[in-house]
Amino acid sequence: LLEDHPFQGACIQQEIQGLGLPCHWVQDGEGCLKALEEGGVRLLICDLSLAEQDAISLLMSQPQYQHSGLPIVLLSARGAELDKVMGLELGAEDYVAKPFSLAELLARVRGALRRGAARGR
Repeated sequence: LLEDHPFQGACIQQEIQGLGLPCHWVQDGEGCLKALEEGGVRLLICDLSLAEQDAISLLMSQPQYQHSGLPIVLLSARGAELDKVMGLELGAEDYVAKPFSLAELLARVRGALRRGAARGR
């Protein structure tokens, strides 16, 4: 989970762990890349707008993740159709506009994990 807002990050992490899934929460791009390098990441949930860099630019700057098949669920306050389409076209598995309910996010996380497992990821 890459979320730079402390309250949202803590809430999302707690809910995902409540599903019995491990969830590692980081607040910046450097922490995200380190977690990805360590391996074992089955899904990346990330806030699109980070303080230092947007999540898409961060991931696209790393060639090993551009076509890795790693499911990515983007979270964003930008809910315009163009923003959603751009995020999905750039490789996100799903796009969830803020504000969102935790129930909706958890359903989308479970769906992305199922689809990732079906692809062997």
